[in-house]
Amino acid sequence: MKLSIYTHLFCRDGKWYLYNSETGFFSTLHESAYEALYNGDFEILGEETVQILREKRIIVDEEHLYDYYYASRLSYLSTIGYQKSLNLTIAPTTGCNFACPYCFEGEKGNKVMSQDTINDLIAFINSYEESDTLNITWYGGEPLCAFGTIKEILKRIENDCRCKIGSQSIVTNGYLINEEIIDFMKRTHFNSIQISLDGTEKHHNETRFVKGSKNPTFERIMDNLDLLAGKMPKSFCISLRINVNKNNEDDYANMYKFIREKYPDKDNIVVYPGFIREPNKSGSAMCYKCLFGNDRYAFWLKAVKQGVPDSLYPQKTAKGCMTSQNNSLVIGPEGEIYKCWNDVNHPEKVVGYIKDKRMTNPQLICHYAFEATLFNDPKCKNCKLFPICDGGCGWMRYENVINGKEYDICSYLSNINNLEECLLNYSQTQENVIAKQPIC
Repeated sequence: MKLSIYTHLFCRDGKWYLYNSETGFFSTLHESAYEALYNGDFEILGEETVQILREKRIIVDEEHLYDYYYASRLSYLSTIGYQKSLNLTIAPTTGCNFACPYCFEGEKGNKVMSQDTINDLIAFINSYEESDTLNITWYGGEPLCAFGTIKEILKRIENDCRCKIGSQSIVTNGYLINEEIIDFMKRTHFNSIQISLDGTEKHHNETRFVKGSKNPTFERIMDNLDLLAGKMPKSFCISLRINVNKNNEDDYANMYKFIREKYPDKDNIVVYPGFIREPNKSGSAMCYKCLFGNDRYAFWLKAVKQGVPDSLYPQKTAKGCMTSQNNSLVIGPEGEIYKCWNDVNHPEKVVGYIKDKRMTNPQLICHYAFEATLFNDPKCKNCKLFPICDGGCGWMRYENVINGKEYDICSYLSNINNLEECLLNYSQTQENVIAKQPIC
């Protein structure tokens, strides 16, 4: 028997603890048990205790040390070629009505999907003969700048495609929402919407304004949110992404409380932070004002103290993202295909065109699916946080592995002090329920 690679032992303020990231088990220990586990003297703990330790995966037989890792890897590999559903992020336009100074999309111009490209899109969807479900995310630019194109595409899918739409969402700045659009989303069974805000009204209006003007936009977006909240069913999820960096990090907690007070009975309105990704001057890493690494942990801890309910207790996560799945693609307005939202409008990142019905850049696809994953990183295989880590952003990992960048992709919990504080803070909020369950 050996101590699991996912087990963490630590001592704080004269108390001894163990945590296992595979099972999520956290408990106090007697000092003698802590010493026995630390030294590997499991036999002195007694048969009953050893059985508990086995059940909680605290200790494992040596030949099963990497069982969870390989099971996760197998699950990951099995989803790469999954074809029963087709997941498309469709950008009907690269145009946008806003001129946000930090926008990662760059100068994309105002391309709008043509009728010929819509025809190609329908033929492309039908070429996935094994897929019976189509999941769509509308993206841009600002997709509602091409609302007419969205309506045309959905009409064609309904009339000319064999597969049926399973889920449908849209990512928007929220400014153009009106009753016509809301009624359309209800008729065509949209499941969710994501609206981005740059913090509180003051900060939002400093950065989010309509092109060609400096007029404020926050109030209009809030009015549109009122429309959504009043007309859409409870099953429709409204996600409010609050963009933050070090300049406005308090805005997340302030906006969370503002929205909860404004809509006390709307459980379908979700507020979460969007960590703005701004590269440094050389483009090799994130700039100082981005909230990454330890700064991310400090941000969450502060938000909890400011009244945002979040236990911070580590949770298991899925591995990988759309970059590693053959059935997940981004379609640009000219019919170009990408593997990641961040790649839109970068010609070197095009992996094919829908008109060709085939992939023309297999090298990039393989880089994303295999070389640039946590399963190709020896450090991840032996990390005690592997079960509670999603592997980080696939695009950033690709840039690190293939292009020599230095983006910080590890969870803030990789700082062991942060992990221990999260565990202890959780036990305190639970009135020490866990601490009253010593295993020895």
